[in-house]
Amino acid sequence: MVNSICLALFDYSDRDSIMTYNRVLETINYACTVIYLLEAFFKIIAMGFVLDENSYMRTGWNIMDFVISLIGYLIFTFKDRYRFLEMIAINVNLKALRILRLIRPLRTLKASQRIRKQVSALLNALPELGNSTLFILFITLLCAITGL
Repeated sequence: MVNSICLALFDYSDRDSIMTYNRVLETINYACTVIYLLEAFFKIIAMGFVLDENSYMRTGWNIMDFVISLIGYLIFTFKDRYRFLEMIAINVNLKALRILRLIRPLRTLKASQRIRKQVSALLNALPELGNSTLFILFITLLCAITGL
């Protein structure tokens, strides 16, 4: 939760973190990244990495956590030095990948049956919402053509 709130409070008009406000938020993000990396490390030690049947990388949520933690590590390690990206010939702003951390709160879906039911109902309603949206767009287009 703290990590998601910090990402929401970050002032993206100051991408280089010149203001003290953004520097504090980046420090909190760095602390969260360290906590996530320690969590992944301890889980890998306890469960095994890949080979066992119940190993760490056999669960989708753990794979997501590992990738996000690795991206967070890359952001803070190569923050001012883009030699790593030049070596692999990719021109990507790693700070933009921090948005993937917002996926982490979705892990609560595993814990609560009520939330899981609500999310599945929402996902089941999406196709019908798409049909309704197309119908409204058609009516709007029809009214625009007739000059109403």
